[in-house]
Amino acid sequence: VFDSVMAGVDVVNSTSCTLQTLVKVPTITVDKCDATTLILNRESLDCEIVSAKSSALNIQMPGKTDDDEFKEVPIPEQFVSKFDGDKWTTECMAHSG
Repeated sequence: VFDSVMAGVDVVNSTSCTLQTLVKVPTITVDKCDATTLILNRESLDCEIVSAKSSALNIQMPGKTDDDEFKEVPIPEQFVSKFDGDKWTTECMAHSG
């Protein structure tokens, strides 16, 4: 839990880590982490989250109103890259069925 941030927050090489924002955070970087949960306050919903080589990264965010429960959203871990004849494009892996 933190209540003051200058530029951003970095989490590196962590396992089962939970980070909670009490103030606006512009950037959160998660690198080489497993089972990380980011709990954002309403002021931080527009922050940029950069993740690399991380698994089980989840974001908990406030509901639409202060009376609503927090919502948990997973960050994708798998991506599909395709060459379209001119350039490579990368998209999140979509599981359907």
